[in-house]
Amino acid sequence: MAENRISSTTFPEEGRDEIRLRDLWQTLQRHRWLVLIVAAGVTLLAGVWTWRQDPLYISEATLRVDEHDRGASLLGDLSPSWGMRPGKIETEMAVLRSRQIREQVVDSLGLMLVLQQPKVQRDRVLRPLRVPRDARPASLELRRRSGSSYSLHVLAGPDGLRVPATVEIGVPFQVGAAELALAPALVESPPERIRFAIRSFRGAVASLRNALVVQRTDPMAHIVSVRFQGTDPQLAAAITNTLTDQFIDYKSRSSKDEARSTVAFLREQVASYTAQLAEAENRLRGFREREQVVSPQEEASQQVRRLAELRAEYDRLRGEREALGKLLEQATRAPARENESSPYRQLASFPVFFSNRTVQDMLQSLTELENERAKLLVRRTPENDEVDGFTRRIREMEMQLYQIARNYQEGLDSQLASHETNVARFATEIQAIPSREVEFARLSREQQLVAEIYNLLQTQLKEAEIREAVESTDVRIIDTALVPDRPVSPRPMRNLALAAMLGLFLGVCLALARETLDTRVHTREDLSEATNGAPVLALIPRIRLDGSLVAAAQNGRNGNGANGRGGHDARGADEKLITRLQPHSPASEAYRALRTNITFASMDRAPQVLVITSAMPGDGKTTSASNLAITLAQQGTKVLLVDGDLRRGTLHHLLGAEQSPGLTHVLMGAATLEDAVQEVRSGTDAHPLYFLSSGLFPPNPAELLGSARMRDLIATLRERYEMIVFDAAPLNLVTDAALLGTVADATVLVARARTTEKRALQHAALQLSHLGANMRGVVLNDVTLEDNSRYYGYASYGYAAQGSGNT
Repeated sequence: MAENRISSTTFPEEGRDEIRLRDLWQTLQRHRWLVLIVAAGVTLLAGVWTWRQDPLYISEATLRVDEHDRGASLLGDLSPSWGMRPGKIETEMAVLRSRQIREQVVDSLGLMLVLQQPKVQRDRVLRPLRVPRDARPASLELRRRSGSSYSLHVLAGPDGLRVPATVEIGVPFQVGAAELALAPALVESPPERIRFAIRSFRGAVASLRNALVVQRTDPMAHIVSVRFQGTDPQLAAAITNTLTDQFIDYKSRSSKDEARSTVAFLREQVASYTAQLAEAENRLRGFREREQVVSPQEEASQQVRRLAELRAEYDRLRGEREALGKLLEQATRAPARENESSPYRQLASFPVFFSNRTVQDMLQSLTELENERAKLLVRRTPENDEVDGFTRRIREMEMQLYQIARNYQEGLDSQLASHETNVARFATEIQAIPSREVEFARLSREQQLVAEIYNLLQTQLKEAEIREAVESTDVRIIDTALVPDRPVSPRPMRNLALAAMLGLFLGVCLALARETLDTRVHTREDLSEATNGAPVLALIPRIRLDGSLVAAAQNGRNGNGANGRGGHDARGADEKLITRLQPHSPASEAYRALRTNITFASMDRAPQVLVITSAMPGDGKTTSASNLAITLAQQGTKVLLVDGDLRRGTLHHLLGAEQSPGLTHVLMGAATLEDAVQEVRSGTDAHPLYFLSSGLFPPNPAELLGSARMRDLIATLRERYEMIVFDAAPLNLVTDAALLGTVADATVLVARARTTEKRALQHAALQLSHLGANMRGVVLNDVTLEDNSRYYGYASYGYAAQGSGNT
């Protein structure tokens, strides 16, 4: 057999990337309705979801958190400014989100009351006059009676809930423990139904937490944004403003409570040192009067003064040592009570510790811890974990103060030992100095020391009183929340656009998945892959007939007869003979291209006996065989079309011819070849088409087709006709076509786009190969624009050419 070759001008080779992109585009074209339906469905669902969503409004307020309290800076060293403490802004944000602040907002605005219907602002319909925290949850509905009266119905709620039978607009009414009132503005246009619910206090607080956003607007700025999102724009602004107001009020109360505690402590210390100062002054005055001392400086010598100073210093240190020891003993012996001040706070009365910044800071921290624990003890028991945590921190702070005092006491012991040595040395030198001068110096120094401590306490007390009177200014409101004029959600256009994009993406994914799972042939590449590279002889487009041409052709057949014998009514002829009815259509041009490829594919000689078959029924082999035979006849070739399907042959119906006598009659000797061959129209009167029908269906078609009589008949036909075209049975069902292929010059497989399975086509090609039949190539028919747009480029050109008379 000569090698089969197909002209490169018929099937141009293109780059792999171009083929892949074109295949992808063709895949999307084939499944365009799936993509569009999915996109439309997703868009529709998004539209319904958007339409059913309640509009959401966002109201925002901004706060400024300063590095330090400008009002507290008036206190000087009592509240020094060391810059922004680490985590201060985060702490303030946590307080804004705290349950305590949210509870105050819920109480202030009555957020336990929720309006469900109509979808308007709550306070325009229903106003909460008093909704206590213990109000029981319920769902209720007001139904209009007449005028401005409504009947109240409990839809869901606890048993025994007390509600009035009638509610008047503007008149308060009770729902259990809650007191509500319909807005007076409803008199103008009262709704028919009003549905509302009373939530639990915890539920309202939790709902507020979910809709509240507290965040820092800029890491480099000390600005905090407070936003609330809800369906009621007026209530959203009210909640945001109330939250910031409650926070500012909490800050002010906390600062005042701390300052108030400090003032009370300093007043106690001032009162104590007032008595000590009065006692020291009385002792000095009594000594003056008793000893008649007027000017000790003039009476005593330098040594006396030196000795007096040493003894005074010694006495001061000893007194300070004894006073510190008593304070430590009192502090360690005092019982630790949970609800009382720490005994270690008495260390603040020790003179040296007033000038010690570390001790003062620790005492201030101890005071703050005690205040926080006292606040918790109002609501919780001492065994509470949080209370116990504050208690442990207070104990740790007390132990630190105790250790500082012990260290200072050990220092005093060292100084006392040194001064005692110096005093003993000076005692031997100034035995003659009167002891009254020394006593006078000691009493004067004691009085002076107590006066200094008293003045310091008075200064700190005034500063604390100023702090108590000054408002806290470290957190200030920059922008209050405004009532939003438009919702932020839903956004119909954005939602629909995103849904359309998502729908297209899902549609493309489904189309690609469907294409991947689809095992049917669609394109020329699919044919080559299924038949292991067999030449693709032609792509036949889907047949679309002009109705007027079909009617004219049928009328002509009815008048002149469909075959050479006349008298046969051809009105039942199939309209698939496109080459006879519309010779200039794209499908006719494709069949002429098939004729050319079959005729000139071989360099040696054209095949004379050609078998047309398919893998499965319905692939279009009969249509392809008949149209190919017609194009050969139209060319002037003497063609015999043989219906070789001895099982279900239908060519006689298609051509409008008689079934008997036919091939079976000739093979069985029941009729001669001349009697069996019929003439049918090919579209041109000068060149008829010769047709040999199947005849009666025999019980043993395979034996007849494989018999010696069949080979003899083919030899006879070769002598009488230039081209013999057999329409054979499907290969995958019976072996008839394979038997014919062994005695024919060439066999052509026909596949149908979107119908023929790749594995079925592959199996048919393997059968021909195993039996040694010469498979000339493959034809793909019923091709649409979605299957191969490149083919339609050529076909449309050929179809347009008929207007100028070109064929």
